[in-house]
Amino acid sequence: LAVDVGLDGTEFYDGDISVTVSWRSDRPDGSVVTTVIENLANTNNGGPLLEGGFEVSQLIFGGGSVQLDDLNRIGFSGTSLVRVRYFDVSRRERSFVSGRTEGKFVGYDAAGPRGVIGTWEWGTIEGAFGADLTP
Repeated sequence: LAVDVGLDGTEFYDGDISVTVSWRSDRPDGSVVTTVIENLANTNNGGPLLEGGFEVSQLIFGGGSVQLDDLNRIGFSGTSLVRVRYFDVSRRERSFVSGRTEGKFVGYDAAGPRGVIGTWEWGTIEGAFGADLTP
């Protein structure tokens, strides 16, 4: 779920998330997280998120860094460029500054964390997510 509190008023969006982690082989801290928010649709009318009048298919947040907290729980955060992809494939991908992601891995078993919860920000839009992890 995401909320845009821009100049046009408050708009709510729902969409999908994909989280990819490039785990270090020796320890989790320092690993890199990429978060992809896609298919954001307005909850009132089903319309897609627009940027510059064009329909956005994906927001890609790269460079989230994995850290361990004081209890050795695995989290991540990062401020990075946000790559924007559009449904119109003839429109080139654009990069914007000032995107942020933050989250925690949850539900541990012998294979590692089973899920992730977190938040993301891009301009006037703030979102929250939860996802199951698959190997």
